[in-house]
Amino acid sequence: FAEYIAIIFLTFKGYKILHRRYKTYLGEIDLIALKADYLIAVEVKARKNKVLEEEVLTENQKRRIKKAMMVFLSSSKTNFILLRV
Repeated sequence: FAEYIAIIFLTFKGYKILHRRYKTYLGEIDLIALKADYLIAVEVKARKNKVLEEEVLTENQKRRIKKAMMVFLSSSKTNFILLRV
């Protein structure tokens, strides 16, 4: 359910959802979205209370998402430039 809310939120913000639950042998990305020159990987976490990013994702999870995004970028037919990891 939280992914659907994230999709609606991002769509209203002008993002185009490229992939949902993008899976690679290195990891999974919940959502990959594009807006103008920005390509983002979104990890969706549903929480009752507001928490900081550092409390939600471990360093290992962040590495897996980054590696999965690199697989996406290398297999994409469109050229993207990775600005921030």
